[in-house]
Amino acid sequence: MRVFRFRFFVAALAPLSATWIGAAPAYAQDSAQDIEDVFEIEEILVTARRREESLRRVPASISALTGEGLEDIGATSFADYAGSVPGLLFQDWQLGSAGRGQQAVIRGVTTGLGSSLFSQSTVAIYLDDIPLATFFDPEVAGIERVEILRGPQGTLYGDRSMGGAIKYITTDPSLDKLYGSVEARLAQTEHADDLSYRVSGMLNTPLSDKAALLLVGAYNDRAGYVDSDGSDPLDLVDSVYVKEGHNTREVTQLRAKLLFEATDDLSFVLSGYYEDNDIGGSSYYDPAKSDLTTTALFAPDGNTRETRAGNLRIEYDLGWASLFSSTSYLEDDTAIILPLTAGFQPFVEFVAGLVAQEPVDFRDPFRTDERANADTFTQEIRLSSNNDGAFNYLFGLFYTDGDTEGSAPAIQPGLAPFNTPTAALFGLTGNGTDVAFDFSGSGEFEELAGFGELRFDMLDEKLQATVGGRFFDVESKGFGPDGDETASSSETDSIFRGSLAWFPNEFLTVFGQVAQGYRSGGGNTTIPDPPANFADAFDADTLTNYEVGLKARTPSGKLTANLSAFYIDWDDIQTQFLSPGGFLYVANAGSAETRGVELEFASNPFDRVLLSGSLAYLKAEIAEDVPGAGLVDGDRLPGTPEWTASLNARTQFDIGSNYVLEPSIFWTYRDESFAQFGATQGQALESYSRTNLALVLRNAEAGWDLRLFADNVTDEAPTLAFYGFRSVPQVVTIRPRTVGLALTVDFD
Repeated sequence: MRVFRFRFFVAALAPLSATWIGAAPAYAQDSAQDIEDVFEIEEILVTARRREESLRRVPASISALTGEGLEDIGATSFADYAGSVPGLLFQDWQLGSAGRGQQAVIRGVTTGLGSSLFSQSTVAIYLDDIPLATFFDPEVAGIERVEILRGPQGTLYGDRSMGGAIKYITTDPSLDKLYGSVEARLAQTEHADDLSYRVSGMLNTPLSDKAALLLVGAYNDRAGYVDSDGSDPLDLVDSVYVKEGHNTREVTQLRAKLLFEATDDLSFVLSGYYEDNDIGGSSYYDPAKSDLTTTALFAPDGNTRETRAGNLRIEYDLGWASLFSSTSYLEDDTAIILPLTAGFQPFVEFVAGLVAQEPVDFRDPFRTDERANADTFTQEIRLSSNNDGAFNYLFGLFYTDGDTEGSAPAIQPGLAPFNTPTAALFGLTGNGTDVAFDFSGSGEFEELAGFGELRFDMLDEKLQATVGGRFFDVESKGFGPDGDETASSSETDSIFRGSLAWFPNEFLTVFGQVAQGYRSGGGNTTIPDPPANFADAFDADTLTNYEVGLKARTPSGKLTANLSAFYIDWDDIQTQFLSPGGFLYVANAGSAETRGVELEFASNPFDRVLLSGSLAYLKAEIAEDVPGAGLVDGDRLPGTPEWTASLNARTQFDIGSNYVLEPSIFWTYRDESFAQFGATQGQALESYSRTNLALVLRNAEAGWDLRLFADNVTDEAPTLAFYGFRSVPQVVTIRPRTVGLALTVDFD
């Protein structure tokens, strides 16, 4: 499902803000750990074009981080390495059902940080070959590679890949040997009373000479650092919520992959994924307080998400081509309570007072209790040539079918006697219950697409031309609480991609490309007193990306650099409007232009020294006025700092015959941006930098390493988002200084 899946609650939250963080080229460390060991910048194979090939020869902007590279920097989540990717913004503010409170934006393609609460993402997320509707953060153990494809990827990745795509490629089981690893981690965060801890493990075991099984499991208990003190400066209710460190997070993840190689040419991989995500509360707090303390929180705003996914992958080498099939099924269950007392309770009291003909003062919190279930089936089939000539091709068919059920009553305890047909005239349900508004409903979504790419290698493989396209047909429907159809959308369209790459020698790639992306349309649920421009359906928005770039490395292999410049034209934007009654809805309106330059590099100037980093410039602006939506020609798109940068430095020392000591520093910088549209529409988000330090003691012969780390070592607390639906202003910041220790043991 798409839009219908996520619009089963009171649409009354202002768009939230997130931080933009920078990226570096992928690298890996040689596995030997003796006196001859050096850090090496290795060639990486990627599957960005749906076939395995060298990253250097792909005419597109891609950052690829290997599993070994993630281990080297001690990453445990996406936030730990997102800062090394130019053009990527990522924020987790723990508001909205788990997964919807996380947002990734590439190249500034967004109409609001936090807008994923009300509309589809602009970045496609893939776990292996499973397309995911919202952001996911899989356990890093057993990850072979993370590919971040910058710029639209509509031809090969379809819906939602307007800004780009994020692909998590997990390790396939190995028939060769038994091996595995375990890790335990303990950390203390500033302002938190409790310790955070995490345990994870991976095991690969051959079952026969044709079958093998790989298992991954992790449990992460992250302590909260924001207190709710129960203060209510406006005296809105009698009961308030008091708790120390309430923004906790507990995540359990399990992954399993079963490989069966029937023949040398035919293989089957059956995989399963399970996640249980439990958030105690959002990370917003009152900036007027001396500590990280939230006020006027009238009910817990915690939420849960449970996800189950399965996939069957079949690969068959036909000799003259390769046949690929991916069959996926995804179940997603979410639940959340959103306290909205300050935003809506005064209005409900006003309507109740009109019915009662005297003032009414409800002393219990107003809140929504949302529960949603989404089921999605996806089938993709691809036929690709085997890269054995000057002409190569890839053709594919894609089909997805989704259903969702959502319950989202907005409840005001004590309302029932006043919730009469008279109250319905003012937008309330008027059904004689405590439910003031009911945004419950269901939805259906179906898409059929055909896609393909043709590649021509010329001049002894020094010149490569690629053309591709995608034809798609999308239909969706939405149904209200009574089962009646409330909205429908149907659209057929096509997009294209073309690129030209020049390989003058093995050390340089120069490319140019034009690529399109799209985000399918959808529908709005019925809202009280809709404005004149309200429509139950809206269309897909599309964008076109024009880009030139180069990828270079020195003959010695000790320096690599990637540079790209781009211009994006975005039309018919799915824009959020706020009705006079305070309800959000979506319509196609406006356009935007984005231009930027991205640089990433990795250098191995000396033995046992690795430097990598990034520098990016981004100018993303609204191109026309849209009255009623806050869009003004020349306004910057939300959360798009002009400058971002990152730097990662690591080195290594011998301290004995079997021991090495490895210090590292990881620094990121984000320039000033705005929470909403421009200085007149949103509050400024100040610039900031963040520094992480680590010191690793490693014994490769024994197969273990001990890591001492300090994240956000200077305890920076920049404002990343504003929240206006409590009685006092609230903001969110990055996680405070966190110091910890991690032990990892490998075995085979």
